[in-house]
Amino acid sequence: MFFEFKHGGHALTQGAADAAKAQPHRWCFPGRRPGGWSPPVVAPEQAGDDFDPDSMTPFRYLIETDRAEDFLPAGVDTVKALDALGAAMVAQDPSGDSSIPPVFTYWSQFIDHELTARTDRDTSVSDITVEEAELKPAPRAKVEYGLLNRRTPAFELDAIYGDGLPGRNGYRARRGHERNLGLARKMRDGAKMRVGTANLATGPDGQPVGQVPPATDDLNRDLPRIGALLAAGIVTPDEFPESLRTSKTFEQHAFIGDPRNDENLVVAQFHVAMLRFHNAVVDWLLAQDPQRDRRDTDRLFEDARRIVRWTFQWLVVNQFLKTLLQPDVVDRVLHEGAPLYRRQLGDTRGPFMPVEFSAACYRFGHSMIRDAYDYNRNFGRKPEGGPGFLIKEASLNLLFRFTGKSPTPFDPAGKTPQKVLPHNWIIEWDRFDGTSPHDGADGQPGRFTRMIDTHLAQTLGKLPNEGEDEDPNDRISQLLKQLARRNLRRGYQLSLPTGQAMARAVDAGALSRDELSQGNSPEMTQAMEAGGFFDRTPLWFYVLKEAEVRGGGQRLGEVGSRVVAETFVGVLLADPESYLAQNRGWDPSQPVPCAGGATLKMPDGRTIGAIADLFRFAGVAV
Repeated sequence: MFFEFKHGGHALTQGAADAAKAQPHRWCFPGRRPGGWSPPVVAPEQAGDDFDPDSMTPFRYLIETDRAEDFLPAGVDTVKALDALGAAMVAQDPSGDSSIPPVFTYWSQFIDHELTARTDRDTSVSDITVEEAELKPAPRAKVEYGLLNRRTPAFELDAIYGDGLPGRNGYRARRGHERNLGLARKMRDGAKMRVGTANLATGPDGQPVGQVPPATDDLNRDLPRIGALLAAGIVTPDEFPESLRTSKTFEQHAFIGDPRNDENLVVAQFHVAMLRFHNAVVDWLLAQDPQRDRRDTDRLFEDARRIVRWTFQWLVVNQFLKTLLQPDVVDRVLHEGAPLYRRQLGDTRGPFMPVEFSAACYRFGHSMIRDAYDYNRNFGRKPEGGPGFLIKEASLNLLFRFTGKSPTPFDPAGKTPQKVLPHNWIIEWDRFDGTSPHDGADGQPGRFTRMIDTHLAQTLGKLPNEGEDEDPNDRISQLLKQLARRNLRRGYQLSLPTGQAMARAVDAGALSRDELSQGNSPEMTQAMEAGGFFDRTPLWFYVLKEAEVRGGGQRLGEVGSRVVAETFVGVLLADPESYLAQNRGWDPSQPVPCAGGATLKMPDGRTIGAIADLFRFAGVAV
């Protein structure tokens, strides 16, 4: 569990930063170590109590290559071309809508936070803010040594339940793990998870401002927040880092396993839905077995957690992947057992996250983000049509600002910021999960993602909540706010293979020059020419262009599909507690072993077959 972490950032403790400069070295690097680079000299006692690399999990390349032509050429001209390409991706005319419900954008983000939290041994591995002439590709061995993961590569939902299980998958508990487990236990209320309550915001006349979204009698739709737990005596201030205790946002900070799930309002509401789903499963278990010992809350919690995990994992494979990826690629990877991922499991480091996945291929979701959404009846459209009760849409900027991480999230005037979510910002999931009967009926945008392509929303050229403390004219501040430039620079610095090299590795036909040119603005084509990117294409851009020209903007192409499917199926098969490892033929129509033979069913008798069903079972959608 950690409480301070930015999207796209890295968790580097002060002890670890000091350790990166220290002598002499007494850490050993487990497993194989490719040649060409030796690890820095670092003493373990200088690394800090909360930095224990042996308890973290590794990043590793999915494919091995040492051919120079498989990488972007090193040099300042390449960096300049990458920056120009990133700027062109945002400046280009926006593309049209896909047919994908927007829940998939934020479900994707939730999964990313579930699987990865990059932690640097030393910042030289991924500091993309250096001057153009200083930014260079790192040796691949240095990348594998220098990047560590604070998340276990498993769909265990530790962002919901806390810091994972000690020693899970062969990793020993990190230093201070007992303290983390103590905080994680305080996220529970008996067998259930704590959920925050939204505030009924009223105007000068004492009446609610806007409408309470359905279900109208249920305000338990916010993340649990530190202020409420302090007031109830559940936690104390000294349990949190000093830097958080002294911040302006301390009491409104979410008390959850991963603070990144409170960085925008949609992913925060997804997290709430998962908390509520767990609690609904607890109630269902008690209803199925009235003789269950209700005092044995730990057993009840574990049974519910297993059902939640298996159901979520099945939905990820059978709805999420098969909607966004080529379904035949997903089926082939399932049948073959993720051969690319499995090939890299042969040493002592165990399960890992592929660098190509984390730094490029899984970032396809960035292109799906809209500048604004039909969020609910207050910030979108009324149920009967027409503009919302307050404004006609929820801008992406508002969805970023309106969280517990923003300095004045619920009070733009900066007077008395509230510590909980106002009722009128509760999400209406039918506008996001594809079940609304009005989808597409009125021709208005907002209830679908943007196409998966090389055209990014304008807001992503100036990210909210990034670089806010810097001079707005400062070079670093401007870089941090430009998502495309950040992604392209990071892929270059982490020595990712080109799109063409990855296509060859997965035996897929590479994109032609004509395909790489399709739909480009003159500025994009100029940047591609300047960097030589038609022959050696940055992997992130390649995956987006492949989806654009071969997937019609509706799903990833073969290269993107293969890398994402290999990663998801690979980590599931490597986790002995997952449904794929224990019973590959399981689906939600069958009982989970701990459920006593009963099958989780909706009130109408159906089993859960889609994320929309999960929302309804959780009571956050109608």
